[in-house]
Amino acid sequence: MAIASTVHPIQVSILRELLFCPVASFSQLNVDQHATDSFSFHLRALQEHDLLIKTEEGYTLTVKGKEF
Repeated sequence: MAIASTVHPIQVSILRELLFCPVASFSQLNVDQHATDSFSFHLRALQEHDLLIKTEEGYTLTVKGKEF
């Protein structure tokens, strides 16, 4: 998978958190309290790579995200 070489540590922590908490809000995922704009950037990048989606309940992994 091409994204594997470009995954930022913040993105890895988001993916890891969603493995243990299937649906999480922005604040639940931002456990290290990164700057909002920076954290939003990483969430968008994961969405663009189809690894997670945002629902009314919060963020959740896609099938591709679970496989990753």
